[in-house]
Amino acid sequence: QQGLIGHQVTFQTENGTVQGNDFVPNGDDYTFTLAPQAGYYAESVLVNGEDVSTKMYYSEGNTLCTMERVTEPLDIQVCYAPMPEAVMDLSGTVTDAEGNPLYAQVWAVAGGYSQLLNVDGQGNFSGTVPALDGMELFAAAEGYVPVEIVSQAGNNKIQLAKMYFGNNENVVRNGTDIALWDLTRMYQGRIRMISTEFAMQLVHS
Repeated sequence: QQGLIGHQVTFQTENGTVQGNDFVPNGDDYTFTLAPQAGYYAESVLVNGEDVSTKMYYSEGNTLCTMERVTEPLDIQVCYAPMPEAVMDLSGTVTDAEGNPLYAQVWAVAGGYSQLLNVDGQGNFSGTVPALDGMELFAAAEGYVPVEIVSQAGNNKIQLAKMYFGNNENVVRNGTDIALWDLTRMYQGRIRMISTEFAMQLVHS
């Protein structure tokens, strides 16, 4: 494609789509986004027959997956299944590293499904969501990164810490692996930051 050496990307889905390019240059990373129809979620996600559910991450409530340094064609198969009729209630609080209330956006996410929860000015969040196994909480606030999510008696506590670049006391003390830089392709003018998304899995019983 346009003189580049690369690989074709094909998609196999029902009851939803996959958003992504149909071509990836050799050696580049490839990112795609899950887009189920209303009332559906991704029950399984396979790339060349391999389950990649552990590679999925979240950004502003969207479910994404990145395949690193692609050297072969990609066949992406997503099985979208109907949402369960059962629901569950989620609630909790968001604080900074010192325990002070912090306003943040909080999503409940699972398999391409996302729901923005209600959050008040004191960092308390709540919402009713489908009872999906593997439902996760994801929180984001400008200038902050997740540090810890704790569930106690059905109440979820999310702690965020201020973001720093480089090695500093705050990052070392909390053991966060954010601000990881990939400079292997700097000669091509390509620099990317890899950040580890932090989420807590909620299993419906």
